[in-house]
Amino acid sequence: GKKLEEFVEVLRRAWTGARFSFDGRFFSFDDVMVRPTPPRPVPVWLGGTTPPAIERAARLGDGHFPSSTGTLSGVVERAKEILDIRSRLGLPGPFRFGMFLPIGIGADADDGWARIRDGLLHVRGSYAMWGQGRRDVENARDVAAEWEGMLRDSSIVGTPQQIVDQLGPPLREIESLGFADVFCSAILVLPGTPFDA
Repeated sequence: GKKLEEFVEVLRRAWTGARFSFDGRFFSFDDVMVRPTPPRPVPVWLGGTTPPAIERAARLGDGHFPSSTGTLSGVVERAKEILDIRSRLGLPGPFRFGMFLPIGIGADADDGWARIRDGLLHVRGSYAMWGQGRRDVENARDVAAEWEGMLRDSSIVGTPQQIVDQLGPPLREIESLGFADVFCSAILVLPGTPFDA
């Protein structure tokens, strides 16, 4: 948290192209200049799904792009929450919103889920294992198996038309909230998906 906040401040100063000094708790620089200067402002996207991370993204970032999105209804609520925080803090100006969505396209919802299941279990299990300090993620799918129902519920699965029907209403609602940009990163083939899938 605090280290990230300092890092964002350092980046913003560095990208101006002007000389600067910084003496923080985690970073210290004396009379430095970073070149080349970006041709336009570089937006800072921050992620996270905990209340402090969401507040930090709203306060310091130019956009929010969490590593895990959750359910579509949860995405809409998070978008509203971000804007409420910015309003409460009196932060004007454009803000961006993004989301990762695991999408399984198939003949029906079960087939769509079957196409992304192993990869999604591998990814979520790997993150859980890394969080525990474990580096060997060979059994990541087994670790995440207990969350399979929740993971399926938070995935968009079905025929192409069913996916459009599921995504359309929440995306239109989020777009209507006034974000500068809204985008969806559709994860169609996840790391850990078996080659024969």
